[in-house]
Amino acid sequence: MGRARGGVPVVALIGALAGARVGVNILGLVGDSRHLTRALILGALAGASLLLALRFGARRAVRASALADEVKQGYFRRDTFTFAPFLLLMALGLGVQMSVPVVLVVLLAFSVAQASLLLVEHTRSERGAGFFQSLGWLSFLFLVSGAAALMYEIVWQRVLFAAYGVNIESVTIIVSLFMFGLGTGSLVGGLLSRRYPERLALLFIVCEASIGLFGLISIPLIQLVASKTLDLSLAGVALAVYGLLCVPTMFMGATLPILVTHLHRQVRHVGRAVGALYFFNTIGSAVACLLTVDLLFVFVGRQAVACVAALLNFAVAAAVALYARGRRQPQGDSEASLEGQAALEDGARIPVPLVLLIACVAGYLSLSVEVLLVRAISFNVQGTPRVFGEVLGLFLLGIALGASKGKRFCVDPNTHPASFLAKSFLLGSLGYYLGSALSAQAAVTGKGASWLLAYVLVVFVAFAYGTILPVVSHFGIPAGKPVGVAMSRIYMANIVGSTLGPILTGFVLLDRFSLEQNVLFVSVLGMTFGAVVALAAPRASGSRELSKIALACAVVTLALHAPLFSGMLERLRFGSGFASTPRFSHVVQNRAGIIAVQPDPKGDIIYGGGSYDGRFNLDPVSDSNGIQRAYMVACLHPAPKDVLEIGLSSGSWAWVLLGHQRVERVTAVEINPGYTQLIERYKDGHHTVVGDPKLTIVVDDGRRWLSRNPGSRFDLIVMNTTYHWRSNITSLVSEEFLRLAKQHLNAGGVLYYNTTGSPDIPHTAAHVFRHVTTFNSMVAASDHPFSLSEREKLDNLGRFQRDGRSVFGSSSELEAIAERLARTPLPDRRDELLRRDSSARISDDNMLTEFKRVHTGLIGGVAYRWYAPELAWGRLWARQLPTR
Repeated sequence: MGRARGGVPVVALIGALAGARVGVNILGLVGDSRHLTRALILGALAGASLLLALRFGARRAVRASALADEVKQGYFRRDTFTFAPFLLLMALGLGVQMSVPVVLVVLLAFSVAQASLLLVEHTRSERGAGFFQSLGWLSFLFLVSGAAALMYEIVWQRVLFAAYGVNIESVTIIVSLFMFGLGTGSLVGGLLSRRYPERLALLFIVCEASIGLFGLISIPLIQLVASKTLDLSLAGVALAVYGLLCVPTMFMGATLPILVTHLHRQVRHVGRAVGALYFFNTIGSAVACLLTVDLLFVFVGRQAVACVAALLNFAVAAAVALYARGRRQPQGDSEASLEGQAALEDGARIPVPLVLLIACVAGYLSLSVEVLLVRAISFNVQGTPRVFGEVLGLFLLGIALGASKGKRFCVDPNTHPASFLAKSFLLGSLGYYLGSALSAQAAVTGKGASWLLAYVLVVFVAFAYGTILPVVSHFGIPAGKPVGVAMSRIYMANIVGSTLGPILTGFVLLDRFSLEQNVLFVSVLGMTFGAVVALAAPRASGSRELSKIALACAVVTLALHAPLFSGMLERLRFGSGFASTPRFSHVVQNRAGIIAVQPDPKGDIIYGGGSYDGRFNLDPVSDSNGIQRAYMVACLHPAPKDVLEIGLSSGSWAWVLLGHQRVERVTAVEINPGYTQLIERYKDGHHTVVGDPKLTIVVDDGRRWLSRNPGSRFDLIVMNTTYHWRSNITSLVSEEFLRLAKQHLNAGGVLYYNTTGSPDIPHTAAHVFRHVTTFNSMVAASDHPFSLSEREKLDNLGRFQRDGRSVFGSSSELEAIAERLARTPLPDRRDELLRRDSSARISDDNMLTEFKRVHTGLIGGVAYRWYAPELAWGRLWARQLPTR
């Protein structure tokens, strides 16, 4: 059927051209131009083979589909043209690199071309003339709606974190209230679907259009409200956030029961309706998560993503309007005809209270697992910013696949639904527990293996829990009850459980128990609850045996926990170096994160969230932690009386600052209180920091503290914070933050902070301050010139004292260090930095250092570097490739 003449040679040619480009691109990455001919030939062969295999697979899928023969024939005649997007890889010769963003662009373009061809052929066919009034089209629109919703969630979280801080209180409030808004919306949607059964399409249109309108103005609106509510208590902030998000999230939550009611009118089967819609909506959400963090944030900023989401909402609203105009209502369709569903055997029914409990526990377990997986994976990959979006996207993908499985069970159940649900809880919990242990064990073979295995685990666990909602909806809605209302209550119960996940597990349990203990608790809870659910099935179905198996798994899990999870954090952090690395001497785990200390003779090393965060060292001679940079403040400001330090870490910098005679007050703002506990354990001088009368320690997000204390002024603001590529670091290096910090400086005040090697950070400082200079990895910025003479610098360095003695006067070695620091030139580099074409300003919107400047030394980091002009083919021809 439908063999297109010339199709194979054309596709093979496209694949050969693209593959040859990829081959040379790989050759450029390794920096070896000697095998150019081999790379061209092998790349061309591989590219042609892959595209021909892709063509074969796509054609086979179309041939096996339920599409009309004339649609298939049209597709087979024209599908060659859909492979043209692979020619985009020709740009590899210009410095574009094979990377996740580039692959996503090509695959997205190919998918759109394939879908467009099928759509055109289908609508041209006799059977497809009414496609835009079909339930398939409506399901696709719900997919697009789900994609827009998750784009908003990711963007709004970033905006709210910048406004209210990224401390655990803000994170918990934002995530929980977003989920709670969805649940409330589901109840409203259920009531509306019952009250206005003939206007379901209109209700859906109003929801989508309203979400889009809010989305267009959402970012400036959130920033405005946040600026007016910063000083509120925790409860006040929660109310403010809910007030911001309640309307759009309620509209989002209302769409599912409205569409379930509509779809049930057509198929008369709740399981199929819920499973289908949940599948499409969640698939759209999963795709949106991955595209947002791996593609959209790479090329555009928050506001642009919000506008894209709003346009999707408006497009869906318009398409549903066309759908409603052309579709006739089924005969006899009325509220009465919506009552209940086809009768089920009495023995297959699940009592409503148990249904609500199952939905709630499933929501709690799934969100708890997500919270714990994000923490473990973030510790493994040192807090790279894509982790949350990728885990959420893969989790939603698993949920969608599980919903499809649950739908198939509802259509053709092969066992009692309670047994099916019990197996879902057992598989999800047992799989999560064993997978977590295996992922940590696999890290010793390579951190990349652990990372990939953890991502597979995310999908598997979500798949197990994703089967539950369609099944409980189908077998738990009593006959004679309005489907929309009943469905909304089940969905609300699921949302309540999901809301408890970040609150109970993320906020409470993680503050009292370790990550390993929480993994055990959540896993055993899931297995035990699976045993309870199994008992709700008739004895003949083997429920007792299943219950015993679930309980046995829980008991064995408890017995094997200690050996399975021994050294988990060390494995995740050090990977293949685990065997040769000393075990952590101190570990502090709380809801704010994980802090671990590795013993080292040069000064114990601190890891915050898996990333290097300094050493316990006060000796400027050994300088193992760059402590000389702290003493350099004496060369930047003549008399820093009031000092603000954002980020306490080991307390080494605070110890230095407190020892300066002219420093009268130091305010240290630290987001994780666990650092104070660690500092008190070190009796080599660090412990004196905590009790120093000149020091005030505040547990808060640094940016939020500055915003909430507009009257505070300082001579010096110091930040020796984390790497420029880590998650949410934009809040402390963006232009908006620098302008905020500038407002808190006295006349002649200095902002002194760590660039961690990013050229964009000093470039951004040059756009905000009149004078900028650098020292080692630090940048100093001020509106006053750095004009201290060498003698003034030396005298100021001499004011660092401890126990009544000058720090630099106790040995000739220390005196030499002071002299070298005093002689270090501090030229004004502002004009030079502004002229640097390769650098760009960091803003809250563009999140430059997190998503656009890729740190290739991290796990999978090179896979996100999409542009490297130094690796363009011109360099290859000239045999000037940089060695790596």
